[in-house]
Amino acid sequence: MPKRPEPYALFVAACAIATGLYGLLDPVNNWDLIGYIASALHNDGLSGDALHQETYAELRRAIPPERFDLLTTNGAYARGVFADPAALEQQLPFYRIRVLYVWLVGAVGALTQSLAQATYLISAASAAGLAVLAGVLMRRATPGLAWPVTALMLAAALHVSAVPAVARLSTPDALFSLAAFTALVLFPRARTAALLIVALLALIRTDAIVLAALLFVLLLIERDRDPRHYASIGASAVLYIWINAAYGHHGHLVLLNFAFIPGQRSPYPADLEIVRDLSVYLEVYKAQTLSMFTRWVPWLLLAGGAAVAVERWREGRIGVAGRLTLVAIAYVLAHFAAFPLGAARHYSFALLVCCVHAANQIASTYAKSRS
Repeated sequence: MPKRPEPYALFVAACAIATGLYGLLDPVNNWDLIGYIASALHNDGLSGDALHQETYAELRRAIPPERFDLLTTNGAYARGVFADPAALEQQLPFYRIRVLYVWLVGAVGALTQSLAQATYLISAASAAGLAVLAGVLMRRATPGLAWPVTALMLAAALHVSAVPAVARLSTPDALFSLAAFTALVLFPRARTAALLIVALLALIRTDAIVLAALLFVLLLIERDRDPRHYASIGASAVLYIWINAAYGHHGHLVLLNFAFIPGQRSPYPADLEIVRDLSVYLEVYKAQTLSMFTRWVPWLLLAGGAAVAVERWREGRIGVAGRLTLVAIAYVLAHFAAFPLGAARHYSFALLVCCVHAANQIASTYAKSRS
């Protein structure tokens, strides 16, 4: 007689299926959908008027009319990009640097006959995979707890880490978090595979160089001189430089101005005049920092930090999981320092690491209290 599946395994499977279906059946159809459709079409050789016409034709076929109107008429920026093929092409450097994601959109789009549908599938499948991996890791971290307690912890961790949210977005965030989380899970036991993934993460999101650098610093602190670590950070740096140069990225100051400073979201970012007043940037960071505390992100970082402190107090040392939790916390802080958005979707993998380590310390405390 075949063995019945464990209830927790069924719960994890249900979480993954629900997450994937949520993303697939209820996509946000955010603005980035335009940029990634256009980037995939540009990779197929389209440019100018042909690129503009096909991008918006694809968009019109894929989304409800009211959403199409919102993405093409809501504000001067949306109207400007919709009206001028040159403006659309100037958006592409923001998107084409997500090299692997754009390639996947094109490849999956060729199978589904819809580039928009391809973005939904990639995000939904990646988020579902992230839910499975988090479920496995959560169970390993809480061996002494009854499965319903671990299941509750998992459900809470997925929610506050924005895993269902990234499942709905036409962005590389879900794919990036799945790859980065996989790398950190593999790091203690399969170092070569982990470092290879970290080196290649820049092909999904160039800000992955932050994670590569932090892991390199961790290994230097531990006096680990394995040449694989140098190869990983070196490859990440080379990819970062090559991608930004090859795809004509507008530069970080243009991105900051474009994203955060009122009046700077121009349909023509290549012609944007950079604000030189430091006080304007300080106001941006102040406002975004205050806004961040209305979200889950800082509280999860505090939970992760508290878990590491408890581990250090109880065990007299910080284990591998604790050190990787510190790397995850540092990643969020460094990323926010460079791009102060504070949205959990940028940090889902790091927030999951904090949640799992906090759950591990809760389980350890419970086990010790019963012994």
